[in-house]
Amino acid sequence: MATDPILSTDPIATISATVWTAGDESRVRGNAEPDSRVFLGIAGREFRLARPDVRDFQQHDRHEYIFGNGSNVERPEWNDPRKNPPLTLGDLHNRPVYIRFVWTAAAGTTDRDDWHVERVDVTVTAASGAKVSYAALVGGPTTWLGDESGTVLHLDRQ
Repeated sequence: MATDPILSTDPIATISATVWTAGDESRVRGNAEPDSRVFLGIAGREFRLARPDVRDFQQHDRHEYIFGNGSNVERPEWNDPRKNPPLTLGDLHNRPVYIRFVWTAAAGTTDRDDWHVERVDVTVTAASGAKVSYAALVGGPTTWLGDESGTVLHLDRQ
């Protein structure tokens, strides 16, 4: 029987997170405001889900965020699982994997921001090529994250 990869000290080379934002019938809610932030918590650290080339977390969007090798995120030097400190597959063991939404009111308002999440997939790839995957809301109902409904969504290992 093969050993579970998260019991190894194999260095993590890449973390890929694909995030789908659901729509809202009113077309008023569902988007995360541009100043709001979303973080991926994994292996005992948090990484900011933000890309310089897209407006993140808008209705019906699907974007992939890559950390480490082939990075496409803002501040890749700060959001790198290979540095500060370098992470291993073993760091996944007994630690939660989640996304966390930090809302910011739109400019000139005091409105609270909500984000309508459709699905989240995360794949961790080690230097050896070993992979570990996590997901939330696969084929299921969507959920809202915000100040009134909770700001964290945990992912399950696949």
